[in-house]
Amino acid sequence: MDNPTHTYALLDCSAHDHAWRELSARFPDAQWRSLFDGTPEEHLTAAAPLLIATPREHEALIKWLARLEQAAPSVSWITSPYTLPVLAPMLTRRLNCEIDGGQLVVMRFYDPRILLGLPSALDAQQKRYFFAPVSAWSALEPRRQQRYSIDIVPATPADIARYAFAPISLTLAQRDQLRHRARHAGRHRPLRLRPHQPYAGPARPADVLRQGEPV
Repeated sequence: MDNPTHTYALLDCSAHDHAWRELSARFPDAQWRSLFDGTPEEHLTAAAPLLIATPREHEALIKWLARLEQAAPSVSWITSPYTLPVLAPMLTRRLNCEIDGGQLVVMRFYDPRILLGLPSALDAQQKRYFFAPVSAWSALEPRRQQRYSIDIVPATPADIARYAFAPISLTLAQRDQLRHRARHAGRHRPLRLRPHQPYAGPARPADVLRQGEPV
């Protein structure tokens, strides 16, 4: 018997002013999880990356997400053997990475422009670990208006064990490659310093996620 697969969209709500509010109002039965749950940014749901279940029968939801994808680089599409409550925290753990010998930063892989640059920036073991929870992951490249799929290589137990208790650590060369990719794609900050305290200022949620020192 084949293992069941589940389909999802990963929506970067910070790219749209009212996406989270519209999702909640138009699709109250939609199943989703914020990847910011359990992080210092947990209170920023309206600007969070949301993992949204997209079963085939939910055509209206999928069409709505496709329109958001065309409006701004903000949606990627995932197939995974894991259910939503299992997959979401696995992806949340992949938000964290280290630079400069221990500085914790947030990797913005929920932006399709950054996601598509990860396979060439990560080393082989990092790539196998990072994409281990999914069987397929694709996104629209906005400049070329072409859809690309990540080449998923199965992870080994050693890959999983390597990063079980520590985030991926990026070298200076990897960091520079991601920054170059982000600038070329129109995104200036592929990484964001992890704040020591949640932001409490008056800015809109979409602005909050762009504050802080560029990395």
